[in-house]
Amino acid sequence: MRIMIVTLVLAACLSVFSGCGKAGKNEYGRVGRDTVEVIGNGKYKIAHVADATSLIMSYEDVGQITLIKNVVDYKSNDGVFYVYGEEGYGVINIENNTSKIYITDEAYLTEREKYFYKDEYTEYVAELSDFLGFSTAERKILSELE
Repeated sequence: MRIMIVTLVLAACLSVFSGCGKAGKNEYGRVGRDTVEVIGNGKYKIAHVADATSLIMSYEDVGQITLIKNVVDYKSNDGVFYVYGEEGYGVINIENNTSKIYITDEAYLTEREKYFYKDEYTEYVAELSDFLGFSTAERKILSELE
């Protein structure tokens, strides 16, 4: 009886520890308590930040930058990740780790201007001034997420 209990405990420990650190792991992190979705190598994530589910980008010198707050829906399609949030839209090219975002909420745009240093992340993020800055195919998919 004692051997059977020890065997069950060992088997349980092995099954728990064998999965740790593998699923969802990448250069920048993995899905966990706050991270809902890891995009590509993890440079971009959908995560719970403060009181909102947001699209965030990890950046070497800055840490994490919130690109779109209050994410409502998202979808991955043919190597591209689409995000719709209450404050705007985003399209991420998973292969080359770049993104395009369009912020629709003027108050949020003003808030972002105070805290973000665009020069530090324009290599990865293109901020569009209009929804038409997305391609026709991108606009179609983003509209479906609304």
